[in-house]
Amino acid sequence: MKKKTYLRRAAALLLAVTLAGCSTATTDTSKLMTAGTYEGTAAGENGDVKVSVTVTTDSITSVEITEQSETAGIADDALQDIPQEIMDNQSLNVDLSTGATVTSKAIINAVADAITQAGGSADDWQTDKTGTAKTDVTEMTTEVVVIGSGASGLATTLRLEQLGVKTVLLEKNSYLGGTFAYSDGSMIVTGSELMDSLGGTDSAESLGQDLMTFGGSTGSADLLRTMAEHTGDTVDWMVNDLGVDFNTKDGLQSADGYSNDRVLKFDGSADKISDLLTSEIDVSGAKVMKSTRAIGLKQENGAVTGVIARSTSGKVYDITADYVVLATGGYGANESLTTDSLSGSLYGGSLSSTGDAIILGRDENLNVSTVSMSDAQYSYAGVALNDTTGVNAESANAAALDYGMIYVNSEGSRFVSETASNSELLGAEMMQTDGSMYVVMTQDAFDAWKEELSKRTDLSDEINSWLSNGVYKGSTLEEAAEAAGLDSTVLKNTADIYDSMIAGKEDTVYGRDSDHLGTSFKESGSYYIVKEQPCYYTTLGGISVNANLEVLNSDGNVIQGLYAVGECVGGVFGSQTSQDAENTWSFVSGKMIADQIYDDQTAAAAESASPSADPSAAAASSEPTASAN
Repeated sequence: MKKKTYLRRAAALLLAVTLAGCSTATTDTSKLMTAGTYEGTAAGENGDVKVSVTVTTDSITSVEITEQSETAGIADDALQDIPQEIMDNQSLNVDLSTGATVTSKAIINAVADAITQAGGSADDWQTDKTGTAKTDVTEMTTEVVVIGSGASGLATTLRLEQLGVKTVLLEKNSYLGGTFAYSDGSMIVTGSELMDSLGGTDSAESLGQDLMTFGGSTGSADLLRTMAEHTGDTVDWMVNDLGVDFNTKDGLQSADGYSNDRVLKFDGSADKISDLLTSEIDVSGAKVMKSTRAIGLKQENGAVTGVIARSTSGKVYDITADYVVLATGGYGANESLTTDSLSGSLYGGSLSSTGDAIILGRDENLNVSTVSMSDAQYSYAGVALNDTTGVNAESANAAALDYGMIYVNSEGSRFVSETASNSELLGAEMMQTDGSMYVVMTQDAFDAWKEELSKRTDLSDEINSWLSNGVYKGSTLEEAAEAAGLDSTVLKNTADIYDSMIAGKEDTVYGRDSDHLGTSFKESGSYYIVKEQPCYYTTLGGISVNANLEVLNSDGNVIQGLYAVGECVGGVFGSQTSQDAENTWSFVSGKMIADQIYDDQTAAAAESASPSADPSAAAASSEPTASAN
């Protein structure tokens, strides 16, 4: 039977987070935003007017017009005066420039667009010029606030609650799980009891060295060492305490850059494991707040002392905490944070990866440091939704692999094994004429491909639109080829040759795995062709931390009370890694910081209880917090 000791604490901990209730504080929260710089756009007289707006949680500090095509002479005053008027008045309710009302309104609307992106209410900024609008604030007290509910946030929260540490989990989306459900559902198991039971031979030293080498020797030696040393106990915890099952029947697997077999798939897809963990959260005792975004970090004497958050309904929470853990994921969907090297590439990750931790850290009093912002993990299987965003279809391709499916280039010829590693596929694809490839599928293959792709809930509308307009289809293979702009004769010949290799049970040209040769292209039904191209789906840069996962400012100093875990931590792997390593880092870093916080609390409690400690201080620390509503 799985050991889930913390589940027995659930009833006792349901009221663990103390709420001071709806206070009558007169803090002006109608304008609260997430500090950072945002790009706003609105229609002008001659085209779009674009602005760059920098905000704190409650003020506009800069308005810069970055792009406009308004009529010179007529629009000059508006372009010069309106941004300054908005900043001087801290309001969008400013006088329009005579003779340039359309341009004036365009600037105001563009700033309003930026304010909305920052989580503010543009209506409040248009109507409240005096700053008199007030609203109540719900004050809360807890020990730890975790921001973000991906794998790292879930691991942190579950471990903290298991250790008896009162925790609030904030999630901006209406669902838990973040982007973990879209991963390949695998993890490194080096040093675990599970690996021992399978007869595996590996070491933390070998794992750390392989990860460093694979990342171009540009990753963090300290963080990779930490990950390698804690992987085993983290896997054991997931199995014994969380009830996570791994697929052991196929044995240990290898991956790009590994010198040993050290990877196992979860027993079930990543979204199944995500569902398991989120259900555990429901009974863990943690205070879970969905659809609630962190918009600011509370500070006192240079230390972080809590979080200001706002729900999608507009309710504001002032949460005091001893520790704040950033677990907000990457920043690939936020064009204002991507560097030039990334902005020219197709982004195939989650649209919720908007760099929230980095934005929170831009507060001038924190000045959080970032690292490796140009590094990202690329895939060969990007399906474009538009000019800049797409979907990483690796898992969809894998789902179709055992049916009629091959990869061809723009000439209609195979050029690589469909079971090659991501790095091999990516390299071969980039060598093709147009730097892309085409996935050719029978009806069964496409059905499996579509079902897997449709699991991307944050892109469901975009995917449905793309599937209705971007799939090349034909009743025959030749007809589908013509629709896709491929040479139908060459493609038909390519499929016939591959069918003969299926019959011979061996890919004699590119060495496709004989266990996954698929089925014949002579199957009945329609044929489908999908164009795929390189895309990045995970950012490898982010917040700077030390070996203890404490967040650092631009001077390299620790910001007390603030930690970061998972994908929002920058510079862990260097220039590239694999999804099994990313999953491993998320769980390891989450459990590690929870253990560290618990140890810190235990040490502090022991010190305060020491006979040499100040009795008055000990008495003060034992006073109860306010009771929950």
